[in-house]
Amino acid sequence: MVKEAEALGLLYALNYWGTRLGFEKVIFVTDAQVVRDAIYSHCVDLSEFGCIVQQCCEILILKKDFSVHFVRRQADVVVHALAREARPQAHPIVFTEIPNCISGLLSPVCFDLNH
Repeated sequence: MVKEAEALGLLYALNYWGTRLGFEKVIFVTDAQVVRDAIYSHCVDLSEFGCIVQQCCEILILKKDFSVHFVRRQADVVVHALAREARPQAHPIVFTEIPNCISGLLSPVCFDLNH
């Protein structure tokens, strides 16, 4: 069930950022390597997990400027800081500006969107 939950989280993010908000050039980061590998493996998987991955792939085919990357959990301090910040909320949170909880964790390179 863990990999299905991770894949559902990615599917929600792809739908939200791509379809609902219409963002372009988005990099999605996951600490679930099994999800990232399944996205790019092009293998047929008829399980629940495979069906969720297939839906993610369909969005990624349409949104060629979206990508999914794996980052080890230990190195993913930014995501975990955001998760701690959002956890007390009862509804999804969309940060439109860089929250204080991660501003010190980001390198200046992250702010240069032209590269």
